[in-house]
This record gives sequence, structure tokens and C-alpha cells, in this order.
Amino acid sequence: PYRTLSALDVKAYLENSNSLRGYVYKLPGTVGAQLAWTRLEGRLFSVETDDGPGGGDPVPLLIPAELNHINVQKGQRFIFQVEVIDKGILRAKAINKV
Repeated sequence: PYRTLSALDVKAYLENSNSLRGYVYKLPGTVGAQLAWTRLEGRLFSVETDDGPGGGDPVPLLIPAELNHINVQKGQRFIFQVEVIDKGILRAKAINKV
């Protein structure tokens, strides 16, 4: 999935996430811990990224409330379509289980 999207350069994201703001990427990774939850905003997870530039590093990922119908649990592998939004936060636009 998301063949036309560039993979997120995790190293560049970790160095300066605001420089990537507004762009959409694919991000394969494994779900770690749930860091936060609000009914209106959604769930914030840590995601351990796959191999590649900066691979293996955990990044925070917001799964918005409109994607709550997708069962996301610790240890599951997904390919996420992500957008870098305000303050450099990664926000999932779509999710596919691997």
C-alpha cells in the first residue's frame, strides 16, 4: 500500500520535524505503548520504525478519533499513511495491517 508515497526519513524527522510539516509519507512500523488518549483527538502511540534511514527509532504517532474503528494494539505491525502536522506531530491518515 501507498506505493506512490515516499517513506518517512525518520532521521530527518527526529532532527527537525517542522521542516517536514505539511507532507504525507508512508511509515511501516510496530506499535509500542499507548502514550495518551482523548475522546476528541484520538490516541497517541509510540511506533518503532522499520529499517531504513533512522529505522528502529520510536516516533510518536497520533491516530485520530475518526480512525478509532481500527483495532490498534501493542506489538502489531502496520503501514501508516502519515502527515506531519503542526508542531511536527505525525498524524495517521490511513492504516493497513501488515
